[in-house]
Amino acid sequence: MKPDLLKAIKSHEQKLPEGALEAVRAMCRTMRDLQHEIKDLEEQQAEKQKRLTKLSMNDLPDLFAEHKIKSLGLDAEGNMPAYDLTAQPYYHAVLPEESDPGLRWLEANGHGDMIKRVYTVKLQMDSEEQAEELRSFLEEHDLAFDEKETVPWNTLTAFIKEQIEKRHNTPPLDILGAFVGRVVKMKPKRNE
Repeated sequence: MKPDLLKAIKSHEQKLPEGALEAVRAMCRTMRDLQHEIKDLEEQQAEKQKRLTKLSMNDLPDLFAEHKIKSLGLDAEGNMPAYDLTAQPYYHAVLPEESDPGLRWLEANGHGDMIKRVYTVKLQMDSEEQAEELRSFLEEHDLAFDEKETVPWNTLTAFIKEQIEKRHNTPPLDILGAFVGRVVKMKPKRNE
């Protein structure tokens, strides 16, 4: 530290009422300690969330399947309320970044109507003429644009679920970015 700066700090410290600097330092320590406690709690929360996800998505679905359990109840214990746990199918689908194979599969198999072309507006896949007019207009007026084809994740997830549950058909999950599994969900028991 520069001598002039150190001298200025010391002269400032000497002007503070007795004990004031120590009170400020004590409050600074409190701030530092709280910051570390919050960081620790966030790390603990992240770790507990990982454990909860593993239990609900892996461990419990495996045990429920192994013992042919569809649902299970937990009685109230101490301050903990009663809960019902139910094993059920889990579906989630998000097209991968390189989604062209998935998009082409959807088109080739008659599901191209789910695909959206995104500029600033969304157009149905079967709107080739309108898409070309918009593209031509943007190019004619020298406007920069990005064109992307996509399927919203919730639409794709519902499609995967319908194909498997109602049509007994499993589409190519890998190219559609889909995950299918089991999950055990837990809800508080309703008081009757």
